[in-house]
Amino acid sequence: LDDYEHLFPSEQIDSVNNKNKEEKDCFHQSNSNVDRITPTRLDDNENLCNVKKENKMASFVFQAKKLYGRDRHISTIMETFNRAHQSKNSSEMILISGYSGAGKSALVSQAQKSLSALGGSFLCGKFDHFRQMEPLSAIITAFTEFCDEIITGDAERFHQTKISIQQKLGIASVFLANIIPNLNQIVQVPDTEPVDVGGMEAQHMLKYIFQLFVRAISKPSQTRVLFLDDLQWADPLSLDLIESLITDRENKSLLFIGSYRDNEINETHQLTVQLHNIKSKHVPINMIKVGNLSKEYVNELISDAIQTSPQLTHSLTNAVYRKTSGNIFFVLEFLKSICNEGFLYFSLKFNQWEWNIPLIESKNTATNAVDLMLHKMKQFPKDVQSALKLFSCLGTDCEECILSLITSGDGIDEFGCTDMMSSLEFSIEEGLLDYSDSIYKFVHDQIQIAAYSLIPETDKGKYHFWIGNQVWANESALSEKAVFVTVGQLNKGKMLITEEHQIIELIRLNLQAGEKSMSLGAFAPASFYLEAGISLAGSFSWKEQYDLHLRLYESYAEAKYCTGEFEEMHKVVDEILANAKCLDDKLGAYFTLVTSLNAQGKTRESIKVGLYVLSSLGEPMPAHLDMEAAGIIELKKTKHILEEKTDDEILKLRAMENNYKMAAMRFMYGLTLSTMLVRRVVNVWLITRMVQISISCGLCKESAFAFAAFGSLMATVDINLDVISASRMGKLSLRLLEILQAEEYSAGIHFAVYFFIQTRVDHFRKSLQPLKQAYNVGLRFGEMHYAVVAIRQFCLISFHSGENLMIVLEKIQYYGVKMKEHKQ
Repeated sequence: LDDYEHLFPSEQIDSVNNKNKEEKDCFHQSNSNVDRITPTRLDDNENLCNVKKENKMASFVFQAKKLYGRDRHISTIMETFNRAHQSKNSSEMILISGYSGAGKSALVSQAQKSLSALGGSFLCGKFDHFRQMEPLSAIITAFTEFCDEIITGDAERFHQTKISIQQKLGIASVFLANIIPNLNQIVQVPDTEPVDVGGMEAQHMLKYIFQLFVRAISKPSQTRVLFLDDLQWADPLSLDLIESLITDRENKSLLFIGSYRDNEINETHQLTVQLHNIKSKHVPINMIKVGNLSKEYVNELISDAIQTSPQLTHSLTNAVYRKTSGNIFFVLEFLKSICNEGFLYFSLKFNQWEWNIPLIESKNTATNAVDLMLHKMKQFPKDVQSALKLFSCLGTDCEECILSLITSGDGIDEFGCTDMMSSLEFSIEEGLLDYSDSIYKFVHDQIQIAAYSLIPETDKGKYHFWIGNQVWANESALSEKAVFVTVGQLNKGKMLITEEHQIIELIRLNLQAGEKSMSLGAFAPASFYLEAGISLAGSFSWKEQYDLHLRLYESYAEAKYCTGEFEEMHKVVDEILANAKCLDDKLGAYFTLVTSLNAQGKTRESIKVGLYVLSSLGEPMPAHLDMEAAGIIELKKTKHILEEKTDDEILKLRAMENNYKMAAMRFMYGLTLSTMLVRRVVNVWLITRMVQISISCGLCKESAFAFAAFGSLMATVDINLDVISASRMGKLSLRLLEILQAEEYSAGIHFAVYFFIQTRVDHFRKSLQPLKQAYNVGLRFGEMHYAVVAIRQFCLISFHSGENLMIVLEKIQYYGVKMKEHKQ
């Protein structure tokens, strides 16, 4: 070394000599080991730690360029991706579990770079424990970011994506654009109102449309990777949708990666139940358990971070490991903490990092990262602490537009926050927050928890109440997401509400959030908001707030039916029937009751209640001793009425305006399928009356179905067999389907026309494609009952039409699995 020391800076020569004295019995096995103990130049841009010459207690800044102890996990992710990308047999799933701070998200982030280079395209979202009742929050985030990426990307990709979505979704893009608004900027969404469906139909519709959407944006050459973080906080609808996407047999270009905290779920947790369902469908699930780092890897991390030989860092590693147990987030925050306190410091004298083990050991540190972060935040300026408190009330992230609503109002200074945005910038510099794409977010959940714990328990309601009111004050600027933010905040601070008008407004907000959740098929969040509204409405009698009570209870009854809580649903229906002022106000409850009885298999009881309601609406069923003969009379009577009308006269009939007749048509339609199975004579009466009402009172959407159903009667009832008239009715119903824009009824119409009528006038094979279309349309609009019977007949006709039996068997097996997936 003496021969070459003139080539090196004197401080490096001194440092090496010092190290040689310290390690006189050590031999270095390689040049790389020598490199590790040779101090790096202080102006080296690649240094992993930031050393400020003017301050002997330098600030420790770790930059995560490397994962430690995760090579095996990275290999599992890469192998799974390669299978999904190359085999195309089915979609695959990776589940990453571990405690908070173990590095689950960092693992996926590291793998993302490699997967993207291999043709993987990432969609990322994160669930938030403060927003568990916001339906589809992480999924909407993931697909919204995808749309933004397409909008701002190159023109060719934009054009290809646009064409693909238009071809797959068609008019269904209207429904999806209500959930992902920036989809409007990619495809020309038809200027029509979305189809008004509710209950289970809305959920079926949502899952199928999302399947179509993911198929549209996936392609064999580019596997779509959907990563959703913190699944333990996912709402039930999100978990249902994940299952629907990963089990979609028509999309083999999807890799789903999910992470969750396994210590926060048990065998009865919704996530556990959903995973059992997915496993039962033979979806390949690759489990990765991310634990704490071993002491060896913690030593390697520390060695890299301070550019010191791993042989020299064991004492520091032992002290750090005893305090942190190897939890990576805790390790990093602890290192920053002891650096800031001067227990770990850079010595300019020796040009190396040094540490004081006795001081580190005696440090009265927290037992977890949250307490450590809390201690750190308490050292910040009061204004910064106040900003972090307010921001933490919103969860782990918040859009800048919502923050602006909070900061633009009066009263923020009451919380000690004079300049929130500057304080958030300070927090970004301190490594607590990130800012990207107009969204501020905590870099880790535990930092948000620490910031929230700065607020005394007795004051938290005050913070939430003020934030909710600030957002609500800008009602005209509220997006649907902001509505969920507002109601979530105000519900947490409702104990501070004293004014009657404030209570009523919060009831309305909960009702709005509940109805929006119902429209998405998110029944658990809907129940939560509606229960909150009903609880607040308890301050008023039905007489004082009649309309609010009625809407709350109607929606709540439907939500309880959809979640299968039938006993509770019956109680809610009884409450409505006992307090409703008139028949009009009872109809919603009756419809939910009829539908739920049918869903429970109580078909005859369902028909009985339905007929009672029809009688109340002025449509009593005749009480004949010989019902079969009476049915034939009604058939002939209806046929005669139709023979006296031309097609044009029928198609140009006025729109139905009588509310009772419109309600009767809705109930009759709801009863047709169940009566066809168990009470055929009632079925005949219902269908003939639907046609008669349409002719005498005008047309409604159900009229299109009525003509198709009447045609099926004329084609199948032997005593009145008239195939020519049946064919005429079928054609009329298809014309009315288009004129009345009755798409939500198209599955039942296509089933009636192409199974009962068309097979009588043409070859069986000509009905195959329309029946398959009926199935697909039924899925698209949530009409699962007619979708099921249509595809059943599709398989039956395939068997009888001379197709290869092996192909028929494959169809039966394929659609059999599909029906199980749809729980039919």
